[in-house]
Amino acid sequence: MVSSVVRDRMRQMLEDRLADEVKLVLFSQKELPIYIPGRECPQCPAARKVLEELVGLSPKLQLEFHDAYSEVDLARERGVERIPTIEIQGRNKGKMRLLGAPAGHELSALLDAIADASSGSTGIHEDTRRWLGELSSPLHIRVFSTPTCPYCPQMARLAWQLAVESPQVTAEVVDATAFTDLAQRYMVYGVPKTIVNDRLSLEGAVAAKEGHAFQEDPVFLCVPVHPAQYKPA
Repeated sequence: MVSSVVRDRMRQMLEDRLADEVKLVLFSQKELPIYIPGRECPQCPAARKVLEELVGLSPKLQLEFHDAYSEVDLARERGVERIPTIEIQGRNKGKMRLLGAPAGHELSALLDAIADASSGSTGIHEDTRRWLGELSSPLHIRVFSTPTCPYCPQMARLAWQLAVESPQVTAEVVDATAFTDLAQRYMVYGVPKTIVNDRLSLEGAVAAKEGHAFQEDPVFLCVPVHPAQYKPA
């Protein structure tokens, strides 16, 4: 996954920042002895390998595996539509997910998310926390990223922090290179790109203290999203 030097740094980071246990739930598929058309998942083995190595770095991390094909009802109940999907379960109030195999900058963002879920609190701006407390309906945030994008972790962490703080928030970080159908559907031509409730779009990253821009930024509110009916050339 990473070099021994980076692995040691990750181990130290987890030791320093994890307050309580965090469970990483991987929805994937079992290894198949034969090829089955339509069930290709090149990122599934990589996702499992990364998570197995990650939980080996801290006794406060647990890994739970589910086969999305044999546990269809559970996947549907948890809102899992694509694999691999990783759920982060700690003291977070809302739902935190990563779609894809964490690598590069996405792995860095995942580590921060795990630490936030472990503590159950974040350093978000008080205005944002107040706004979250007033939410009366669900907020679904989908952040498109890539492993090589240096600006994506900032947006990914902000979305996940909102889910740590509010039971109304579902925050998903989607690897646009792994789920090209979603990237095409939402016309993702650059990352990070954030989609809120399948209705609003935000290009680029915002500062953590501006998380309430999801509600207040007039530019953000005025950019509707029309999922494209993508037709391959």
